[in-house]
Amino acid sequence: MANIKQEDVAADSTTTATTPAQKHGVFLDRQDLAIRWNTSISTVKRIEKRKDGIKPIRIGIRTLRYREVDVIAYEEAHHN
Repeated sequence: MANIKQEDVAADSTTTATTPAQKHGVFLDRQDLAIRWNTSISTVKRIEKRKDGIKPIRIGIRTLRYREVDVIAYEEAHHN
């Protein structure tokens, strides 16, 4: 039986399967974003409409989501 070292496992980690969250990232809805920013859903909607506002991704007909990476980038650009 061969001994497996931690370095060997780490080096081979590129072949492991990824979960949907790892592949596509985390998504937030308007309520999640309003809670995160301690504001109202109406304010989140207003920010969407601004030229430099955060852009949602439409999933289906009535569902909007925000990628967490986009939220973080918006926060860094506008809240420093």
